[in-house]
Amino acid sequence: MSSYLLLGPEAGAKADEVKRIRSELAAKYGDGLEFERFYPFDGEQGELFASLANDSLFSDHRLILISQLESAGAAFLNELAGYLANPSPSATVVLASSETSITKKIMDAIPKERTRIFYDLLEGEKSAWIRTHFRRLGLTITSEAVELLIAMTEDNTQELRTVCNQLALFWQHDSPTKPIDEEAVQTYLHHSRVEDAFTLFPHLAAGDLKKALAGLHALLGSGASCDAHHISAPEPTGKGALQSMRKALASARLQPEQIGYLNLHGTATQHNDAMESLAVASL
Repeated sequence: MSSYLLLGPEAGAKADEVKRIRSELAAKYGDGLEFERFYPFDGEQGELFASLANDSLFSDHRLILISQLESAGAAFLNELAGYLANPSPSATVVLASSETSITKKIMDAIPKERTRIFYDLLEGEKSAWIRTHFRRLGLTITSEAVELLIAMTEDNTQELRTVCNQLALFWQHDSPTKPIDEEAVQTYLHHSRVEDAFTLFPHLAAGDLKKALAGLHALLGSGASCDAHHISAPEPTGKGALQSMRKALASARLQPEQIGYLNLHGTATQHNDAMESLAVASL
């Protein structure tokens, strides 16, 4: 049995380390490797410790990932430390926490060579990471676009990777031979982000004026109709969507002809596509 402890706020690097561990085990056990993920929440603790205590009937080895360990209570950590003192030989356990340290019982139970701390990227490292990521995708990006991407994303490579891949998907379809510029980031990402009071408040609380103003600007150009029609099917004439768009335009003090890009719902169902087409055409 092996155990690993992955600490720190850099979620992307921790996810990469879990992939590396899983690849090594897959090379050793092949189809006989089973993967399970748990969280230290009340409803999952019984299932987690039952899984740790019993061998699987369907696999030769199990990789068990316990995430968000910073949320675990003392009783859970004590029981986990007891397991680590006498672990199952048929399981590899990976413990992950966003904090840089954890209770001494857990730290002492895992070898130092299998304990790693992943810190957030520095500002200069973020720029280099973004450029390298796009280069691997066969794309380039301007310095202004890089700065805007950094301002729009959380401080970890997992968030950066998601945002960059989303932007690359749009750009490869649009202008793959040109560098991604600031306007592209604004068009494809900024206007598609969902902003509300819950996303605005953390920026205000943190004193981040730039992100707070960006969120407020998005809120001032929003609209909602609350037009409940059916549990899964949209109202067929599109009147609810039309009402929302008109409210958003009025809030932003814009005319329809001033809008240069529409980011539709995108479920690609016949009912939804027909409704959205009618709503947009009516506007």
